[in-house]
Amino acid sequence: MKVLKILTSALLLVLMLSCASEATKEEKVDEKQMELFLTNMVDVNIIPAFTNFGTELSKLNTSFTTFSTASTKENLAAVKAQYINTAIAWQKAGLYEGGSGTRVGPSVVTYLNRFVNVFPTDKQTIDELVGLQEKDDSNYSLSSNFKIQGLAALDLLFYDSSVDVLAEFSGENKNKRVGHVTAILAKMIEKNNDVVSGWKKERASFISNTSMAANGSFNKILNAFSEYYEQKIRKAKLGGPLGKFTQGQEYPKDIEALYSKQSKKLLVAAHLAILNFYENGKALSLKTLLKQTAVKSKISGKLLSDELSDKLNAVQTKLVAIPATDFETLVKKKDPSLNQAYTSFVTVVAMIKSEVIPAFEGTINYVDSDGD
Repeated sequence: MKVLKILTSALLLVLMLSCASEATKEEKVDEKQMELFLTNMVDVNIIPAFTNFGTELSKLNTSFTTFSTASTKENLAAVKAQYINTAIAWQKAGLYEGGSGTRVGPSVVTYLNRFVNVFPTDKQTIDELVGLQEKDDSNYSLSSNFKIQGLAALDLLFYDSSVDVLAEFSGENKNKRVGHVTAILAKMIEKNNDVVSGWKKERASFISNTSMAANGSFNKILNAFSEYYEQKIRKAKLGGPLGKFTQGQEYPKDIEALYSKQSKKLLVAAHLAILNFYENGKALSLKTLLKQTAVKSKISGKLLSDELSDKLNAVQTKLVAIPATDFETLVKKKDPSLNQAYTSFVTVVAMIKSEVIPAFEGTINYVDSDGD
């Protein structure tokens, strides 16, 4: 009888602990809070970001049309200025595209990034294209042509110092150059419009999918955040050119915005967008949800929500501190500020994957080969 009482007590204890565990889990994924978070993501962050990018694209298209009609120095300067505005607008929207393995919402079928921000661009093919042959607009949908379009191609066509850009847009090859730029802009506008309209159609179903399962909207947002930060920012914008994934072999010409020399400005803007996404002072944020889990950092013992905020702000500070010199020169000179910034990225990547996503009991849905 005594043994039976002991077993009964042990069973009750197990059940109580199980219930407590379930209650804790429920606190972490409160459905109403999750729905508020997802609503905020779509209505305050995602749709406005892509809408704004579309607005800047339209302005660039208008500015270029004016320039193509009257190819003056002043009109070219206006095109260049609007190009930078458009590129910065993309840095604020790119996160919500996700990474190659973590596309979110309509990006699953539109693949917008492939038409907007594949770099480095293929200079040789573009030079041949605008100098020797015509190209049908339908070809811009082919994967083989992703490297001759998007912002990187415009960066080359508007800023290439190896040619007289103004003369090229007013000389014998004018029509081919104008045609190429026009086709690039049209494709980006078309694809971005698809994303905006797609989000408006998918809005309700995305917000209502509050499940914490792998295919739940919140888990998809977490994965998009993680992979975009790791692959599209840390690796593509910095680690790749620095040779961090090629046994130290540097590729200074693989930087973003090679010809306009605006790599730092775009990297700072992209990372600031990440920071704003995480902290998002206007409404319920990822930081708020992470704080509610009460999970503490393995690094400092502080709340993980605060530790991640500190680390993201530290990265931002290091990026701002990078010299204003163009990245190509800095990579060639092995400027220590780039390596310092990269190292700070590595810490955040590891924290997101090994602490933040597990804190929400989320699942990493993408595979990388970087060893982080």
